[in-house]
Amino acid sequence: MQAQDRINFKEIELQGILSQATYLPKPNIEKLVESSNLELTFYGSDSELQVAFFILTNHVNKTQAIAVRGTSNIQNALLDLSLKLTFDKKAEIRLHHGFSLVAKQIYADLNLYLNRSYVINTTGHSLGGAVALVLAAYLDKGNYKVGSVITFGQPKVTNFEGASALKHLDIKRIVLPHDLVPLVPPFDPLDIQSIDI
Repeated sequence: MQAQDRINFKEIELQGILSQATYLPKPNIEKLVESSNLELTFYGSDSELQVAFFILTNHVNKTQAIAVRGTSNIQNALLDLSLKLTFDKKAEIRLHHGFSLVAKQIYADLNLYLNRSYVINTTGHSLGGAVALVLAAYLDKGNYKVGSVITFGQPKVTNFEGASALKHLDIKRIVLPHDLVPLVPPFDPLDIQSIDI
């Protein structure tokens, strides 16, 4: 079997549409899903961090999708620049401080709307992709059924040790060859310590 035979391009396309939809206002997202089996279960935009996100639920397939918007304002850019790797107790690995800060807030907001018997997929672009990956780590540690994590232009979120701890998740990181965002931040590849800093 060749690599492209194992890749579900329809799933990647759908997650790309959802990632793109995070930049739309709520009424546009509602219109996008009204002719499908999807239900907009929750739409939020954290007032302090100014990151938009939503959950779509498919009761037929028993799945939920969490989509997180990427960098779109100065508040988001400041989160991107909060580069320090700190030990995250919820994920049990060291994470980019800004991305884990957003993920913790979104996880607290979404937790009431998640269905433990459904498979939960996460997606996002740029900062949203990084947060989607951290959310998947939180969901995994919270004993939710984590499906796919499909991100677009996602920057790095952890070091080698953290990536190794997440390798059991179904992660697809879609990047373009000349996009610099997936190359940042420049974490030291030999930084494998696991202490709280």
